[in-house]
Parts: sequence; C-alpha cells; structure tokens
Amino acid sequence: MPTFHQELARMQWLKSQPGFDAEQPCKVVLPKLDARERIRNERKKRRVVLVTDEFGFSQFHARKEAWMLELDNNPSTFMAALDAAMGGFDVKGWKEYQESSDGESLASA
Repeated sequence: MPTFHQELARMQWLKSQPGFDAEQPCKVVLPKLDARERIRNERKKRRVVLVTDEFGFSQFHARKEAWMLELDNNPSTFMAALDAAMGGFDVKGWKEYQESSDGESLASA
C-alpha cells in the first residue's frame, strides 16, 4: 500500500493530466484512521464483513451455525461469545506456533 506522500504525489500528477476533472468524487483511505472510526462506530453500523478463502468461508459458517444453535439463534449473544473467544485467544502464540511447526502453515495455504 502506498504511503500518504506517494499517494499525494500521484494525486498531484493526476491533477496535471489533460481532461482530469478535479470535481469528481474521491476518497483517500487511511487504514489506521478508518480502523479508529470503525472502533468508535458513531454511525451505529451493525454489519461485519470478512474476506477469506473458500475453506475459511465454509469453516466460519459451519462454526457459526453450531454456535447459533447453542445460543438460540441470537446474533447479539453470538457476537458476545465471539468477542469473548477472540479476547481469550493468544493470537501471537498461535502465529509463532504456525511459523515454527513442520506442518503446513495457514499463511502458506
């Protein structure tokens, strides 16, 4: 991903091109600022979108279905349970184990 200065240089170059319309809609994405906005959630959004591979998609939905059955199909309780599970998960230790294991790591899948 380009840095802010690289993107600014590209935008200045674009502006100098013949026929460029500086009034067209545009959004500069700064991932860390966007993450802070999502954490604050001032717009009260309620939808989460995950991007994964085919296996991850299937696994997530199989586990979600099992959890939802146990949680009486309550999406709020599901999210609370998911948050608790994520909060107690040692992601750094898991990543180090994946990188040091002899088996196929998820990162190489």
